[in-house]
Amino acid sequence: MKHNRFFSILAAAVILSLLMIAIPATPVLAASVTLDPEQGEIGTSITIEGAIFNPGTAVYIYFSSQEVITGDEIDDEVTAYDGPKRVVTYGSGSYYGGGTFSTTFDVPSELNDGDDEEAVHGGIYYIYTTSSGSNEILTVDEFTVIGIEQITPAEGPVGVRVKIEGVGFEDKEDISIEYDGVDVPIDGGDRETEGDGDFISYFLVPAGIAGVHTITAKVEDKEGDFQFTVLPAITIDPTSGAPGDQITVTGTGFGNKKDITITFDGDAMDMGGDDDTDEYGRFESTFNVPLDMSQGTYDIEVEDDDKNKADIEFDISTSLTLSLGATAASPGRVGEEVTLSGSGFRASWQITITYASTPVTFITNSLGDGSFSYTFEVPPSAGGVHIITVTDGENTDQTSFFMELTPPRAPSPLLPAVDTKASAEAEFDWGDVSDDSLPMTYELQVATNSQFTVDSILVNKIALTASEYTLTDEEKLESTGEEAPYYWRVRAKDAASNASDWTSGSTFTVGLSFSMPGWLIYVLIAIGVIGVFILGYWLGRRSAVSEDYW
Repeated sequence: MKHNRFFSILAAAVILSLLMIAIPATPVLAASVTLDPEQGEIGTSITIEGAIFNPGTAVYIYFSSQEVITGDEIDDEVTAYDGPKRVVTYGSGSYYGGGTFSTTFDVPSELNDGDDEEAVHGGIYYIYTTSSGSNEILTVDEFTVIGIEQITPAEGPVGVRVKIEGVGFEDKEDISIEYDGVDVPIDGGDRETEGDGDFISYFLVPAGIAGVHTITAKVEDKEGDFQFTVLPAITIDPTSGAPGDQITVTGTGFGNKKDITITFDGDAMDMGGDDDTDEYGRFESTFNVPLDMSQGTYDIEVEDDDKNKADIEFDISTSLTLSLGATAASPGRVGEEVTLSGSGFRASWQITITYASTPVTFITNSLGDGSFSYTFEVPPSAGGVHIITVTDGENTDQTSFFMELTPPRAPSPLLPAVDTKASAEAEFDWGDVSDDSLPMTYELQVATNSQFTVDSILVNKIALTASEYTLTDEEKLESTGEEAPYYWRVRAKDAASNASDWTSGSTFTVGLSFSMPGWLIYVLIAIGVIGVFILGYWLGRRSAVSEDYW
């Protein structure tokens, strides 16, 4: 009996387990929403149908630009939205299957019911639902608003190039762009939509006053708007200069026919040209930089009666100009007259000019507008770049002077002639050389070999001002034969230190030399004189004796 009862219980348990396996669990179904249409312009009426909601309860519908997921909450993760729109579900049955609804929702132009507000434009938006008594999001569905999704930049001056990105239009259709209702040319990018109805096009912002303007993209019968804000802007010509210079200020994007004020470093300026804007917010005015301004960067600001304003920086800087020698392609020469002109210095002030390589300093004075002009002769200095520095004690500027690098021609050797004999105190002579950078100097070398190696040079004379030279007693040469001649060469150098080629080494020899002390020379001369006197006397006596004889 006990065994039968045990098996009965076991059989019942097995049968019950099989029944539990065979009976499927009832699924938990999620609420769902369908949209018709799934894209449209602002103002489009969307039919929204919901299913699998709790029957007989309120459902709240929201339209938002923020992408979230189910389970997130309105006013926590979603802060920019339009709504909610309330609708009550109908139907019967379980919580998960009986509740449905159908309603319409118009695409808004603004999202202004949440903590954050924004305008609606082209792009992807989201429709959310929640149920009564909870902010938890039950469904998330996408809706594409046809129009301009984005412009870059969204604000800027007149003339700026704006990128327009459109979405959701008809595919492969022509695009037109309007600015405040007036057609503007497409400046690049797409001129018709892509296969998905999207496009990227560009246009230049036309003249207009400061503030918000409407950009409209049109494709067939669809259009989308976006707002662009014009900012005031100014340009100046020149962008840098000196005290007293006239500046032209051009402005765009200011108010309609408004008086303007121009300030320089905070001080109002006397203006020439326009003193107010036209109907498009434009003007062109002039003023002069104050004379008492020193070197530096200053703000120029323009403001109109509507408080629209823009500013720009102006650099007061010194400038220097050379009449010649300013470039390597057009160099200067020693002794030439150069005029150095400058501006941007202190008015009526002492100006110090330094030709730094020598150095040579010149003094002059600036005029009442801070300019000066000074003419000087280029001092002797090496070929190449030289720095000229100008200062008034507060402002300093430099410029480069390019000295010519052309060497003079080589001299023509004259004496001693090739393979001739010279005295120990040899005389050297060569032809004069002329050049643009005067005065000329010469270098003379005498050596014992044709290579003019350092150890072979016996005479090395530099900076000779004449085209000849005679060896001194200390420099006299020893006698030598043809088998070991002396070599001499010479070269010219101008005042810019440009040297000619050396002449080829000419050979010469020095014969035997004999020198007597000075006193001996005088003694011999005296003896000669006495001898001549005696000889004359003797001849006279002999002539007299002969006459007496006859």
